[in-house]
Amino acid sequence: MTITDDMLREAAAEFSAALAGSLPDPETCEHQFSPRFLRKMRPLLRRGRPARHPILRRTAAAVLALVASASVWLSVDVDARAAFLSWLRTQRENGIFSYRFAGSAPQEAVPLYLPTWVPEGFAEADRDILDWNAWVLYTDPDDNYFSIESSWMHDGTIMEVVPWHGQELTRSSVTVNGLPGDLYLTTDPETGRDSNSLVWFDDRTHISFGIDSSLDGDTMLRIAESIAPADPAA
Repeated sequence: MTITDDMLREAAAEFSAALAGSLPDPETCEHQFSPRFLRKMRPLLRRGRPARHPILRRTAAAVLALVASASVWLSVDVDARAAFLSWLRTQRENGIFSYRFAGSAPQEAVPLYLPTWVPEGFAEADRDILDWNAWVLYTDPDDNYFSIESSWMHDGTIMEVVPWHGQELTRSSVTVNGLPGDLYLTTDPETGRDSNSLVWFDDRTHISFGIDSSLDGDTMLRIAESIAPADPAA
């Protein structure tokens, strides 16, 4: 039996409807998360996630059918893809920006990068080191924060920038030490604090970088331009 595109679209629509119907009423799912939990979740949501390579083709076809039926994708940045062949930026209807990467995954662990300059009062508060991703969190006594992460750019990985509380993101193209990147600015409507993101890409080393922070864009750029490879034991 040959599986056609129409059959995939129909199956995806049925699955989407069944999944939506199985979810509880949003009004019964209210929960007040702590500010610390919300602060740590934001950079975690943006981390690269490896695809399931054995079923990648089939999974991609089903997802594309669902995307087409739901009109999820709004735009694809063709200029970004043309200029830098290792990454592609897309924007979805819900305001999420996704970066998809291409290339072979290196065998060694991704290098740890730490800032050589931090704003006064900041100190490292947490870190999570994996083979493909390194993440470090800095905070100050006033509960301001920034996190730095570095990840391999390779086939099957995705990095996302998620709007805080559904707010619209303002994106601007930037450079970090000559490398291309994007700065996303927004404000958390519940606290009035900045909730900004900076991402940039090194096409030579195949490493992507990201900073999430309550600090302003200029300060984030200064931190980004100061990062350098560091000993994981540091």
